[in-house]
Amino acid sequence: MKNNSSRAAVPSCRLRDVAAAARLFVMEAGGSLAVSPIAVHEAAHAIVAIFHGGLIGGATIVPTNDHGGLMFPLDADPINVTAATIREQAERECKDARGLMPPAGESRDCVGRWVGNAQEQVTVALAGFAGEGLAGFERECEATSTDVYVAALYARTVVLSDAAVAFYMAACRADATEILKAHWQAVTDVATALDEREMLTGEEIAAIIFAAEGKAAHEAELRRREHMTAMTARAESTGASSMRPRVE
Repeated sequence: MKNNSSRAAVPSCRLRDVAAAARLFVMEAGGSLAVSPIAVHEAAHAIVAIFHGGLIGGATIVPTNDHGGLMFPLDADPINVTAATIREQAERECKDARGLMPPAGESRDCVGRWVGNAQEQVTVALAGFAGEGLAGFERECEATSTDVYVAALYARTVVLSDAAVAFYMAACRADATEILKAHWQAVTDVATALDEREMLTGEEIAAIIFAAEGKAAHEAELRRREHMTAMTARAESTGASSMRPRVE
């Protein structure tokens, strides 16, 4: 998704170190995925949002003149959600946040809540490119993309300088990367379903995640049992060898 405004944009080179480090994961996972970059991108947004405790309306990879795909909010008609409306909503929220700081001596709980919300928004916004990096796709996040624009808007409500914003965004992307690595089976399953069906509701995505987590847990248990069986066999073999009579 493109945005002509550069007011809140941060150059993509600031995030490349995180992207390069993330690509090591796909080597460990066995190579690139047989899914489209946009499906991985939107699946990653959805999974990070859900594991942050958010509720989403769903995700689509049906392209329009305004975007190539998007994750849409709860109770929203995906037809009416565009990159422009996403940017406008972020601009309104971040503008309102500037007046949150209370006078000295008053409670700052509301500020703490906003900082947590801003961090979540930045992490979810950058999760798409983090997912692409993990999947082995070489596309770098563009400074003019809606994701980076939105992430920079929220970051600037927490930190001020360009250097601090770039560092904050890189840290949030690293957080997104760790979430995606921990739930990679869910990412691949949601992305595959998006490629097949082009649009999924939030409930359908949650169901796929639930099944994927169960599958991942089952496979981990099988690996644990295989490891324990091998260790037991090795121990028995070692024990049997030590019990053999020695001939001197």
